[in-house]
Amino acid sequence: WGQAKDAHRLADQLGDLHDLVLLEAAVRRVQADLPADTDALIAVVEHRGEQLATAALQLGARVYAEPPSAFTRRLHAYWRAWRAEAAVAAARRPEVLADVTRHAATA
Repeated sequence: WGQAKDAHRLADQLGDLHDLVLLEAAVRRVQADLPADTDALIAVVEHRGEQLATAALQLGARVYAEPPSAFTRRLHAYWRAWRAEAAVAAARRPEVLADVTRHAATA
């Protein structure tokens, strides 16, 4: 399912961005106590954070492009079709599945 993969990628990007924010905060807290200059590290972390934020915003716009009402209707149709399949499988009557599927698509 493409949307599920996109949602998973979005979650990964947001998780990575969160990790970078925590890393940057930790480095800034101990920056004065470190023997090395951390400005370059902070610059790289900030740059990568900007890249991730931009990618997450673009991907999020695609994942959430469908209005909630349309999303709900689509999931409800999937649920009805799944229930119909389960009922038909239990009854072992494939002709019923064809009829129920036709009705689910128009409801």
